[in-house]
Amino acid sequence: MKIRVGIVQNGEPSVDYSWISKMEDVDFSILRVRNLTDEFVQAVLPHKHKLLLCVVCSGYGGTVVEPNVMDVQQQVFQLKRLLSMGFPKERVCLCVEPIIPTAKGIKNFVKVVEEMHTFVSYCCINILKNTPLIQKRFAENKLPVLYGGEMYPPQSVWDKVDEVVADLSQQHNLLFLCNKDNPLYCATRCEDADMRIVCSLFPDAHYIEKAPLLNSASYGYCKKFRLDDSFGGSCGLHNGCSTCVEHNTYGCVHSCIFCGENV
Repeated sequence: MKIRVGIVQNGEPSVDYSWISKMEDVDFSILRVRNLTDEFVQAVLPHKHKLLLCVVCSGYGGTVVEPNVMDVQQQVFQLKRLLSMGFPKERVCLCVEPIIPTAKGIKNFVKVVEEMHTFVSYCCINILKNTPLIQKRFAENKLPVLYGGEMYPPQSVWDKVDEVVADLSQQHNLLFLCNKDNPLYCATRCEDADMRIVCSLFPDAHYIEKAPLLNSASYGYCKKFRLDDSFGGSCGLHNGCSTCVEHNTYGCVHSCIFCGENV
């Protein structure tokens, strides 16, 4: 069996609603959203049986890190409202992205999960990559230097995050896709985790075709990662790809300081 899955690689489906017109062309869809607005809640309900909703929440909404993103309490309120209107909890994934793995940042990660675990069935995470662009923006905003100026955190930080994930998974009976003990185990990249969930929902599918739901070019989407995977699987959201920054003329709708589209 072959299925066609619509994805939002870049862009914000609560701002750009062109994805709605493409829903009839796919068998299933993944919507990654940072702002659960009233309009978006109404828009997803007619498609609830063919959607995986990935609610992206870093816990920094409304701060200098994500000034145009809802805070955790707003996200919880809207998610509760969406579920009360019939959207299935089994189709909701919490994406804690990014985690800034300082002591304060890990406490923030725990707070996000504790606030939202009741309303989701899965959780995936993404640890912030400390690119030169992010180092520059952190310095400009008087935020702490990460990882001693290195691109990636030391192993001790990864181990601490793994420990916290294991504790939260056990406490809340929540399926973390980065927990090595679960059958859907995936690397920490949220985009990969989304597809693991879809694969579990369609066990008989021998081929899954990805189809963009938004015109990603309109969000400065850059395909550099296809040639140079040092930026990871996607350069647009938070990796700060220099090509994306250099050529993008559209900008990040959230003005996140970690976003490569925010130029």
